[in-house]
Amino acid sequence: MGWTTVVNRSVLLQFAVIVFMMTGALFSAIPLSEEAIPEGIDMQSMVIPVGTEKYLRVMTFNIRHARGLDGRVNLNRIVTDILHGEPDIVALQEVDRFHIRSRFVDQVGFLKKALNMDAYFSPSIYYYGMAEYGNAILSKYPLTDKKVEALPGIKEDRALLSAKVKIGDYELTLFTTHLGVLEDERQMQMPIILEKLNAVDGPAIFLGDLNMDGSHDLLKKLGEPWRKAELIHDTGTFYLGAEIDHIFTGPFVNAINAWTIKTTSSDHMPVVAELKIAME
Repeated sequence: MGWTTVVNRSVLLQFAVIVFMMTGALFSAIPLSEEAIPEGIDMQSMVIPVGTEKYLRVMTFNIRHARGLDGRVNLNRIVTDILHGEPDIVALQEVDRFHIRSRFVDQVGFLKKALNMDAYFSPSIYYYGMAEYGNAILSKYPLTDKKVEALPGIKEDRALLSAKVKIGDYELTLFTTHLGVLEDERQMQMPIILEKLNAVDGPAIFLGDLNMDGSHDLLKKLGEPWRKAELIHDTGTFYLGAEIDHIFTGPFVNAINAWTIKTTSSDHMPVVAELKIAME
């Protein structure tokens, strides 16, 4: 028969408390970092509060009045492309209203209803005293302070649209345009745009069909804080392969990534970008 040792529970409890206190004292003496925190520093001011960043998905899409590569006008295909990209804000170019070539449809009104988004349209060209052709902005968020700036043209008149979008605690300024196909036109149009962009002091983006690639000298004039959202692949944005549709981020906005959606519903592909807004 073996021996059984009986230990009083109160003795065990006291022993456990002593071990715990000694262990705590040992670890408290071990530095957690080689760098000491200077005295007088407010640690709360060094922490980014929850909610100071907002993520946003935007799209620019030249829809060519919904005429696809098959020559057919079909707005439902445009709706499908936009839904596939799941954007919060969409900039559209070559949008028709009441034009015979697009069956007299108010394309802006159709897209606004189909996508359940706020919309702003401004014609750059009028036809027959009734038909309109221009640019539009669609947004899941309300659009305010909507403005249009006429841009000079040679082959066609153009315009710069702008609007403010209230997103949580932020107010984002959005600029969009469809620049001329001629170099001389863009030489006249870009200085007007640069003046508007450089006057912005809050979060802002600039997107649209700019009819030139990102390495063009005119776009290089978009200095800091304006930066192009680079595509994660090299497919171009026009059906012939050129990359002429762009998204630029301005103050307090950074692009996480950008890509295109393959489509035949237009001669351009939608360009989509994930953005992060963060006030510093």
